[in-house]
Amino acid sequence: MAESYRLTALLKLRLRARQDAESELARAQTAQTKAQKQLEAAERFEQGCAAKLDAAKGELYGGEGLTIAIIQSREQFVKRLTAERESAAQSVLDAQRNLEQAQEVLRQANEGLVSAKTEEEALLKHKEKWLEERKIVRRRREEDEADDIAQSLWLRKK
Repeated sequence: MAESYRLTALLKLRLRARQDAESELARAQTAQTKAQKQLEAAERFEQGCAAKLDAAKGELYGGEGLTIAIIQSREQFVKRLTAERESAAQSVLDAQRNLEQAQEVLRQANEGLVSAKTEEEALLKHKEKWLEERKIVRRRREEDEADDIAQSLWLRKK
């Protein structure tokens, strides 16, 4: 009767843990990519806001037919653009924090995968050694049986 590997259940658990770690790594990579794109979009928006603000400040006191009402209207517009730029700058900071968090999650997922692979490989190596030992034991038994048969035949000849 063939002896089965007694750590098969543990090996299956290690395999499943590695697969889960690979899935987690893929999710973390996707999240990092998404966070990177959000940061880039926030930076572009902030740059656009800065350009609009600079243009508005340049036109604040320029032009013909300038009245107090026009100046006040332009000052309000500049204030609104300033608030929009500050909001955009805050969005950039938030996006940078999100990216840093995503990078940390990715790093941890990568470490988890390395750990899971190491544990699985150790168990696979153990199984290989166990199989080799079984092969040696089986070969020795066969040799012993062959020796017993040869000895019996030899003794019958005498």
